[in-house]
Amino acid sequence: MPNTAELVMTEGRMEAGAEIDPRRVAVIEDNPLVRETIVQMVRRLDREVRGFDPAGDMLQPLEQYRAGLIILDLSLGRLDAVQVLNHLAERDYSGRILLISGIDHDTLRDVQMIGARRGLRMLTPLRKPLRTPDLATALAGEGEEAPQVSVLDIAPPAPLDVEIALANNWLELWYQPKCEVSTGRVLGAEALIRLRHPAMGIMPPVSFVPPSGTNAYEKMTQFVIEQAARQHAKLPLFASRIKFSINASIALMQKPVFVDMIRDAWPDPFGHPGLIVEVTEDEVTGDMVLAREVATQLKLHNVELSIDDFGAGYSSFSRFRDLPFAELKLDRSFVMGCGSDPRKQAVCRAASAMARSFHVRTVAEGVETEAELAVIADAEFDAAQGYFFARPMPFEGFRTALVARFNRVEDGLDMNRSA
Repeated sequence: MPNTAELVMTEGRMEAGAEIDPRRVAVIEDNPLVRETIVQMVRRLDREVRGFDPAGDMLQPLEQYRAGLIILDLSLGRLDAVQVLNHLAERDYSGRILLISGIDHDTLRDVQMIGARRGLRMLTPLRKPLRTPDLATALAGEGEEAPQVSVLDIAPPAPLDVEIALANNWLELWYQPKCEVSTGRVLGAEALIRLRHPAMGIMPPVSFVPPSGTNAYEKMTQFVIEQAARQHAKLPLFASRIKFSINASIALMQKPVFVDMIRDAWPDPFGHPGLIVEVTEDEVTGDMVLAREVATQLKLHNVELSIDDFGAGYSSFSRFRDLPFAELKLDRSFVMGCGSDPRKQAVCRAASAMARSFHVRTVAEGVETEAELAVIADAEFDAAQGYFFARPMPFEGFRTALVARFNRVEDGLDMNRSA
């Protein structure tokens, strides 16, 4: 049975050389919230616009829409921007294409060049989050003035109040598996906070997570710890050995209240498989002495420290030599596209070798393709996380998947990716 990407690329062909409407804009983005946000931004700039979900059959509606500008996200789940560009080139698409992404500039530029080499009209890419003035400039055609931008459009939207969300039970945890590279077994899962708004639906963390030094952040983290403990206890018996990971700031972890949260949620620290707390590389390198003290204290409560987004801060590998962390997660910007990028392959090998010399586990974030997994396996990473294995899912979906799609084995759970 073909996968989603194959269905998207083979069902519904765009008519070669079809006439386009220069005022129509198509937004291809897999995140529904981000897609709708961009649609609203474009609409406020007085353009006709429509969003397209790459998870479905989008090419036939895209053909009928005949957009003069396509706003295209780089990462679309099983599908990627290069596949879309190849298809558009085959159909002699004559409109303009604006690439958007939250990943590094080099990858954006490289994909832009791929499109240009195929004869497509590629605009200068934009990084997320998009700014209305930049989008207005992109919307203007050759020789046109950019649409007028109001002051209200420039101002960022007010974040949602997480304390109101807590009071109304809008917060929930979604889980994304961490899978062993060599076998596909599920070793753990990262707990990712989401807000289910009654009117706006599922909201990503960027729309509601408060600054780390605030009381609201502390309350939110307490919810995450307590909910993760409760839900781990509901896992099937054969899955009870997998470890959950949460995200927290060093600033909060140094406070006595953080240890109290852990102790209250897991009264018997060694009666469960352990908890992993992920902190960003920038936080760790900001105060190495403090990070070391926090990591040491957490070990007494069966909590391990993981360095998240490693490589994004460009720190020297040697700075981590004396830090008692248990896991290193390579930033997704080095994983995405590594199957065809020798520079990224070199970074993967170097990060894995460094971690092995420190006797810590390695996790590659953002693995989405067979080619990327092959590079990660060749670099001897221990685990991987990304859409290739599974998207984040609510707890009930995660638990159901463990029962229905993961086979029990002696040392863990084997993910059946073909199911």
